Amino acid sequence: GALGGDVTIAGALTVNGVVSSSADEASATAIRIGDGATVSEIKVNGGVSAEAGTGNGVRGSAILVEDGATVSTIRNTGTIVAGAGEDAVSVAILDQSGGVGLIENGGLVRATGEAGSAIAIDLRANGSGATVRQIVALEGDDAPRIAGDILFGSGADRLEVADGTIAG
Repeated sequence: GALGGDVTIAGALTVNGVVSSSADEASATAIRIGDGATVSEIKVNGGVSAEAGTGNGVRGSAILVEDGATVSTIRNTGTIVAGAGEDAVSVAILDQSGGVGLIENGGLVRATGEAGSAIAIDLRANGSGATVRQIVALEGDDAPRIAGDILFGSGADRLEVADGTIAG
């Protein structure tokens, strides 16, 4: 944790409302799981969004799992969206820990920004393999979507698409 002690959240961190962050000329992060924090699962049923400013080194991250944190699964039936201005990077889901093994999407995961700098899902730190699974929408719901690049690590990764679209 940020103040020197480890933090464990029993069960899941669940977002049913809206968590958002925005910044001008600076980075923005909506949900940050830091070094020493353990959250077995993040569930987004509502919305998580981050909008960063412009400039080199500036990043907008909707969900950031830092090195030293423990998160194994992220499930989304809502919206996870990141954006950034000129010369900046947007990442909807960024795992720097290498421990996220499953991302399941039944909603919208989107990164907006300049070409090559709009990353929907970044799992490059995972060397053991991860799965990104897009599930079938419930009757009456919009089809799930991932918009932005998906970056995998060096392990045996899987991209499973049962419904919806992926563009990036």
